[in-house]
Amino acid sequence: MISDATGFHVYADLHLTLELSAATEESKADLYLEILEDYARIASDFSLHDPKLLIFEVQGERLHLFLNRVNATPTTLGELISFASYFTDAVFAIIKPKAEEYWAGFCMAADFGRAIILSTGQDGDDSLISLGSPANAPAKRLARMPQVRSGCLAIKYELVQQSVEFRNSRERYAVGDWVEINVKDRPRCPDEKLEKNLLVEAMESSRVAAAERGRKRVLLAKAAEIVKTGAASINNPMSVQAFLMRADLDGFSLRVQAAFAQGTEDAIKRLVLEFLQIMRLPEAFETHLGRPLIRLPWAGDCYCAIFLPKDYEEYGAIRSYLPATLSLSYFDPDGEVNATREKSLAVVASRCAWSIGVAGGEESDGRLLVANIETRRRRFLVAAGWGARRSLDAQNATGLSKNEVAIHDEDYPKLDPNYQEAFNRWSDGPTIYRKATAAGLKRAKGKALLEKRVNIVPRQSEIIVPKSRPYYGEWD
Repeated sequence: MISDATGFHVYADLHLTLELSAATEESKADLYLEILEDYARIASDFSLHDPKLLIFEVQGERLHLFLNRVNATPTTLGELISFASYFTDAVFAIIKPKAEEYWAGFCMAADFGRAIILSTGQDGDDSLISLGSPANAPAKRLARMPQVRSGCLAIKYELVQQSVEFRNSRERYAVGDWVEINVKDRPRCPDEKLEKNLLVEAMESSRVAAAERGRKRVLLAKAAEIVKTGAASINNPMSVQAFLMRADLDGFSLRVQAAFAQGTEDAIKRLVLEFLQIMRLPEAFETHLGRPLIRLPWAGDCYCAIFLPKDYEEYGAIRSYLPATLSLSYFDPDGEVNATREKSLAVVASRCAWSIGVAGGEESDGRLLVANIETRRRRFLVAAGWGARRSLDAQNATGLSKNEVAIHDEDYPKLDPNYQEAFNRWSDGPTIYRKATAAGLKRAKGKALLEKRVNIVPRQSEIIVPKSRPYYGEWD
């Protein structure tokens, strides 16, 4: 599905402590999944009253929402602020008490404009990806420091200037070219009853969902069965031992900006067709690996997948090489994977560069819970556990560049020594991650294969010549 849409792209960021979002215990991963479903359902409840509100992506603690409006006017800005206020109050009322000590805040960011919407449309693995600056800018603001204040909505300065109410508001903070407006507990006008009713409905929906969940049953999946995730739900999550890899396409947002800046439909059409091809690139990589996997929804221009041990493998054994070889195959410096692609895809692949985060974990023993989050209209496949959060942090690490992969300190000691040599800390990066380049991994793999060949060369047996025994048969 491809559509051309204009409106407000709204990103919501739920902040939970690492003890929950990077859970090493199944009970905490369970709670995390429940919170994510309740979180998405709050937006889903509001969409019943405003059919032009859509949930585009559920990226763990981040939701990408779209408020379809033709123009950015004082009226539509008021509708945006009204929704943000309702949503913020509902998150604080429903999610905060459930998260308890794991709660760390909630904020939002939004921008207005035109974007091309693409659907991946693969069962529960379903994203609505937006190509356009209004979809990129709020996500980048939420990732930037200082963080948007909890309870606030960040909006571009030029949008706020269009509304007298918000231009003169005292409950606002300027941060560069963004303005943060406090939307928590915003005073309601006497006729603003809709949001109050929605808050009551959302809280009732959360109570019903909690009652329906009841006792959980975890589905344990073998490698050969793992491709199918349709039965995995919050009530019956799928448990796996695996590595989660996230590959972020480098520099594509600049190409999006350039295409829209040209102002021609041909430029935008070329961009869309190229991205549709980019979304097909992982197929050759997955075939080349020949490994069981669960493909998660694309997060913007980021490919995400869970890679499992084969039937005859143990998680402990694959830790010695998989974080490195997964990344090396995806970078494909020798062009082995690209050689298997059709010509047009091979050309596209040669123009792409990626930065990668991979995580499995020691304390968590690689365990992840996978489930489909159900909303009123759609469902979204998500993963919970240490590897899910740590791979995201690795991929987003400051100073990680194209053709580089980052791993956590917990995964580093289990790597083959040759691969360990390729991973190093970097000056402006977080101290708990190490990174390697595609070229470094290639050298490490060559050394590892050479050592393996040397070790398996059979040694010639020593030939023993027996002593001459002239008095054969006589014993002392």
